[in-house]
Amino acid sequence: LVLLQYAETYFTVTDKRVFDTFIEGNLVIDDLDLFETAPGKWVAYDRIFEVTVTDGQLDLGFTSSLNNSLLNAIVVIRR
Repeated sequence: LVLLQYAETYFTVTDKRVFDTFIEGNLVIDDLDLFETAPGKWVAYDRIFEVTVTDGQLDLGFTSSLNNSLLNAIVVIRR
């Protein structure tokens, strides 16, 4: 299991930071606007994913469409 923990720490309006999240090459979150989704500044937004890693390395990726991507914490739980 992969827990991704997000929170907007800078912007105070929507449409200032928007990005995608990929795990193991698969799009898992599309066009995330943390301020809009959480909603607000300093509000936690957590998502958990069941992931299969076949090469011994967890691959995370981010693609930004507005400003930089932001991830505050990663928790990996091996089952």
